[in-house]
Amino acid sequence: MCLPQLDLKLSLTYANLPDAVAAQFLDHFDAMKGTFKRFHVVSETLAGFLGSHDRLQGRAEGIKFRYEGPPQLSHVRFSRSTVTVNLIGVL
Repeated sequence: MCLPQLDLKLSLTYANLPDAVAAQFLDHFDAMKGTFKRFHVVSETLAGFLGSHDRLQGRAEGIKFRYEGPPQLSHVRFSRSTVTVNLIGVL
């Protein structure tokens, strides 16, 4: 099944996370069967955004995302990692 892809991409970077939290991104990627399953992005995902969350939520209503590829982890120091995820909007 080919899902209609929107011209909507979201790149999120989470810096200096404990390794156990960073591993949760890999767990979620596996639970979504890699790039196959779709999911909603919750408002907590946008915690670092300084603009209006209400405006973003309204624009994303009805849109789900899928992973563009696996989360990228980089080890920054002992027990700390930075995670970057790239998402694609789909209907």
